[in-house]
Amino acid sequence: MLRFLAQGISAIALLSGTALAGPGNSSTVVQGNQGNRASVDQNQSSWGAASSVNQQGDSNAATILQRDDGSAVGAVEANASDVFQTGSSNEATVTQRSLDADDSDAAQNYSNIDQSGDGGLVDVLQVGQAATSFVTQLGADQKADVEQRGPGRNDSTINQEGSGQVADVFQRGTDDDSVITSNVEQLGQLQTAIVTQVGYGATSSVMQDGENNAATVDQDSNGDGSLASEVIQAGTSNLAEVTQAGAEATSKVDQSGTTGFASLNQNSDGGGLLDSVITQNGDTNSATVTQNGVSATSEVTQDNGISLVADVTQTSNGDGDLTSVVTQTGEGSSATIGQSGDQADSDVDQQGSFQVALVSQISSSTDGLSSSILQIDEFNTATVTQRGDGPVSSIIEQAGSFMEVTVTQNGTELSSEVYQTSGSGNITTVSQTGDDKTSLVTQDGDRHEATVLQLSGTVAYSNVEQSGSGNVANVTQ
Repeated sequence: MLRFLAQGISAIALLSGTALAGPGNSSTVVQGNQGNRASVDQNQSSWGAASSVNQQGDSNAATILQRDDGSAVGAVEANASDVFQTGSSNEATVTQRSLDADDSDAAQNYSNIDQSGDGGLVDVLQVGQAATSFVTQLGADQKADVEQRGPGRNDSTINQEGSGQVADVFQRGTDDDSVITSNVEQLGQLQTAIVTQVGYGATSSVMQDGENNAATVDQDSNGDGSLASEVIQAGTSNLAEVTQAGAEATSKVDQSGTTGFASLNQNSDGGGLLDSVITQNGDTNSATVTQNGVSATSEVTQDNGISLVADVTQTSNGDGDLTSVVTQTGEGSSATIGQSGDQADSDVDQQGSFQVALVSQISSSTDGLSSSILQIDEFNTATVTQRGDGPVSSIIEQAGSFMEVTVTQNGTELSSEVYQTSGSGNITTVSQTGDDKTSLVTQDGDRHEATVLQLSGTVAYSNVEQSGSGNVANVTQ
């Protein structure tokens, strides 16, 4: 009977010997079952600290260390921590230091850990004036590491279910008004989420389900701007990498399927918003988006495809606005978009298999450049190179197989339209420079060739229509 009572419930209340101006120190430890260990150290909490440890499982360990510099924290303790361990072989470590608090209840550091599974590991370090951490672990062999520092408000929430999940969150504010928030939710098994956020304002959300998915988010905000990232992963072995810096940027990555890769890199100069969305559904798809400057928007959708590749690079300046839309279905297609300057718009729609689209646009005014490419069937190639003051526009539509179109335009008031409506093996080349030039090419049939060169200093117009098979047209003006 005595042995049973020794392993039963105990409560411990501790008060520091220092004269306190704040609420004081308090600690409650409740232990049930067997082999649990709890360590609480609040001796240097001048304003006051509160801790609660509740261990109902077996072989759990909890360590709490709380300190403060004596700054007034309203009517609450400078640091507060709750640890609940109802599973087995869990370990939780909480270290909190309150610094330069602003005499309000909201300045308290608070940590809440709930380990209901087995073999979980949690380490929370919070240094500053208003950090909040919530960690919930269900299932087996979960790991969570949270570090939050600096002035301002840092909030982290981690929810882990399933088995073998890993979450690592680091957040650091830069001034008293900064607000940084992270939310990680992991279901399934063997997920990895790494979140790093520094600066004035940043928000990150990572939601993972399935197996062996990985997400890395790195955000560094400055000024009075705000960065926002959302990552959603379902399926198996998908990888998402998000890097954002500067004043104003938002991004979303949504991956389902198998072995998808998404990379987002945005660097905002302020004065406008950088926004990027990547949606992947299928197998072995890859999307890379890089955006810099004032204002740019990118949207990549890879739907039910296999081995699709999209690469978008946009650099805006002045008052400009760059927009890129890539939509891909099928297998083995690739789209590469490069845009810079004041105003440019690109739209690529690839359906079928093994399509290739290459777009390069450099805009020097807000009149803008625009490119539209539609590819259907298989093995078609479209290349567009445009630069100038604008307006300059290119439209390419390919419906067939083994089609090739190359459009090069440099100047003002230039327009090219190429329609390869059916057949196989048709080739079109259009080159226009200067001002006020228009080219129209329509090919229906097989093995046609059309070359349009409008390079003079005068107004020019060309219209080529080919049907049947094996026709050749050359226009030079």
